[in-house]
Amino acid sequence: KWRTEQPPMPWEVEKHLMALGLQPQDARLICQEKATADYLLSWLEKRPETPARGAANLLIQKIIPWSNASGIALADCPVPATVWTILIDRVETGVVSATAAFSAVSGLLAVSQQLTFGSRQSAEEYIDGLIEKLGLRQTNDDDFLSGLADMVLQASPEKVTEYQKGKKGLMGFFMGELMKASKGKADPKAATKILTNKLERK
Repeated sequence: KWRTEQPPMPWEVEKHLMALGLQPQDARLICQEKATADYLLSWLEKRPETPARGAANLLIQKIIPWSNASGIALADCPVPATVWTILIDRVETGVVSATAAFSAVSGLLAVSQQLTFGSRQSAEEYIDGLIEKLGLRQTNDDDFLSGLADMVLQASPEKVTEYQKGKKGLMGFFMGELMKASKGKADPKAATKILTNKLERK
């Protein structure tokens, strides 16, 4: 147990978050405000198996900006921690990409009423239903990804040539274009493999 009877000091919380896998700069940012650190810790204590880095990314990139823009304190967020941890789980298990998950966050935060669920199962059903409704489920279908890869490569022949001359860093560009074309639904591993195969064959 890292907590003691006394409230932990900010540096102790920061050290604890880094031990859970957060990057130092993310742990430092979260610990700048006690309410922010408490909010994240409440997620991780309710569901310890939730990847801390995924939770921190969601908090920093989406939920804190929403809180700042809306003036609603994190503690009063209408979306319960259970929903966030399920969404993070769906990203970690490859059901949805982080890009697709983040696109769903805005809709979740736009609800005017408090979301409540009788059980974790009902919260999971809600998130899984939302994923299906919004068409966010990630795909590794070869034909679908191959078609997108062809489209991306045909749109940038000069970059294909640069890649083949040794500028391998362009893979990030091709992947970004493919992910945009798939609206975040492409499985990154499968897409990378298909792009690599096509680029090496050209």
